[in-house]
Amino acid sequence: MLLPPGVRSARFFPHWNPYGPFQLEGFIKLCLDINNLGTELTGVEIGSFYGESANLLLSFPHVKKLTCVDIFIQPYLEQRLKHHIDHNRLVTKQMTSIEAADLFEDASLDFVYIDADHSYDAVVADLAAWYPKLKTNGLFCGHDYLVEENANTVVKAVDEFFAANNLTLKWYTDSSWSAVKVN
Repeated sequence: MLLPPGVRSARFFPHWNPYGPFQLEGFIKLCLDINNLGTELTGVEIGSFYGESANLLLSFPHVKKLTCVDIFIQPYLEQRLKHHIDHNRLVTKQMTSIEAADLFEDASLDFVYIDADHSYDAVVADLAAWYPKLKTNGLFCGHDYLVEENANTVVKAVDEFFAANNLTLKWYTDSSWSAVKVN
């Protein structure tokens, strides 16, 4: 079984999604930006849920190693991505984002995708913990940059962090965001 009974898609075509295919289109464009960083890319996804984003990230040829971090790794994620786990392209870490950040050296990752706890304090902590882990010219990205729904949480935290670090926001139609690490 790839997803729990009754769930068509938790990430791209959920029953509550009023936007149709734009969820998938935006994320594919972000994946293309990641893929264009180079070859043999290593990245981390913070907040993996059922593994839909991880599955799509790993379908791009230059992503060679992805670590999925979540406080609860869903059994469906590991079932769905067993092929990638068996071929050492995917590692799962059941722990907090901040605990996982300590496992990675600074300037060791090509990309980081943050889509975990959406509270303001958690997003601020995730941004601060993971930005140093990126290589120069790496892609710092995440999800749920929705002005109406997350104006005082994700949007506020990302905007403040980007202003403080002189980063330029790129926004995608699925509400993902990204910036290239310049220093």
